[in-house]
Amino acid sequence: MESRFLAERIRAGIFMAVCGVDTMPIEVLPFMGQAHTINDWMVRVFDEVWSRLPPLRGCTDQRCLVLNRYVREAWLEDQISFHKRKAAKEGRAWRRLEVLTKVILPATMSAALLHLIIGVREGNPKWAEHVVLKWAKHVPEWGEDVLTFVALVFPAVAASIAGLDAQRQHLRLEKRSLSLIPQLENLKRLMTSATEPGRFEELLHRLDDVMLRETQDWLMLVRYSSVKA
Repeated sequence: MESRFLAERIRAGIFMAVCGVDTMPIEVLPFMGQAHTINDWMVRVFDEVWSRLPPLRGCTDQRCLVLNRYVREAWLEDQISFHKRKAAKEGRAWRRLEVLTKVILPATMSAALLHLIIGVREGNPKWAEHVVLKWAKHVPEWGEDVLTFVALVFPAVAASIAGLDAQRQHLRLEKRSLSLIPQLENLKRLMTSATEPGRFEELLHRLDDVMLRETQDWLMLVRYSSVKA
């Protein structure tokens, strides 16, 4: 996870360096303190890599604007496509777990209830002439074993699914990507209309900041997620 943080910073750094613009300093906002610190190894490695580059002049002339389309297509559009796929993938995974949970709960309750009804046939009380109990008399012995198995195992399966959902954070990851897509699309529109080098450099810094916060937020979300018994 920490290596991915470094990889994402290097990915952004490549585009910034090609345009001759310095990256945003890696600052840790107060609410992101549990994600990482400025002394973490991946932050220090990136600073070491970046410090070895020659001085960057920034977008001081029209040559920088030539890279506008490249940045939009190779960086912005790539990130927008990635987060659309990510949101769809996480959404499908979350809905699958939700459907399983909705199926398991009524199945468990039904199995327990049927097991109770079948058990009544042993005493054969007078009120056992009810049509449901008559049906229960025709249930084979192995059917009762199946109901016992379902009633005992399905609750554990449901708990495991809940644990996987808490660890994988499918819903929160889906919402993260969905909330990031409009920001990136807005930056793309602004960058398309940027005709001044200074404006283009400003938008590059905004894009770099958005990607830095996204990576920090992702790290804060998943770094300490673990499967617990």
